[in-house]
Amino acid sequence: MNTDKTPKPTATQIDDLCEEFDAAKMEADLASQRVSTAKGRLLEVVQDFGYTPSHAEKTTRLEGTLYIADATVATSVVINEAPIGELQSELSRLKKPKVFGLLFERKVKHSLKKDAASTLKVEIGGFDLDTQKRLLGLFATCFSAESKAPALSVELAAAPEGSRSPGEGGRQGSEGRSQSRQGREEGWPVMTLRERRIERVEKALKQMEAHLSLIKQGEGACQGGFLCEAVRKLSAHVDDLQDTLVRDWVKEGKKGGRK
Repeated sequence: MNTDKTPKPTATQIDDLCEEFDAAKMEADLASQRVSTAKGRLLEVVQDFGYTPSHAEKTTRLEGTLYIADATVATSVVINEAPIGELQSELSRLKKPKVFGLLFERKVKHSLKKDAASTLKVEIGGFDLDTQKRLLGLFATCFSAESKAPALSVELAAAPEGSRSPGEGGRQGSEGRSQSRQGREEGWPVMTLRERRIERVEKALKQMEAHLSLIKQGEGACQGGFLCEAVRKLSAHVDDLQDTLVRDWVKEGKKGGRK
């Protein structure tokens, strides 16, 4: 809550903050996709042409002039409970139960059940008040509530122009938001934030394709040089944007099919 008497932001300022958040999220999503693609390409090359360094049996290494790439395979131990019980029983039968404790340690993890507090009150209701108070206090020390970081999402508060219901006009504010929710319930074509995001990606895609066309015109003048590398990177970026659009369209199509 606001305690320093900072003036409430205007509706335009709120929209700007939401736009900034959504644009940053889209850039982060695209960056994550590029990292995943680059990682896959590098990992494939390292695994195909790398070597195993001494004293690092689980690592494959590939060296360039400036960089060294290591691909390390991590392993984890998965416990199979059924044969463990069988081994424990067999050791006990052979009068060697202590051996099992030298092999494994048992860890029990508890989780709080729903309505646990009210259940405890009912179950200990027959005890005297001091005993009840002591048990409830002990129970309260068995867990603690931790606040998680708040989740944040944004969506369009009202339908864009041309997508409103007849007679709605241009009303804004809480009334417009209420009518936007009503419009979604009644099936009006309200633009979603995903659709707005796709619009921005499509615009960026067209700009990038235009730049790519200009760059390719000069590509022949510097074979193998910086310009050729720029063309390759820009082409990869265009491919990432196209993949993003396809995924968004598929998701929107699936949502539409469930209605």
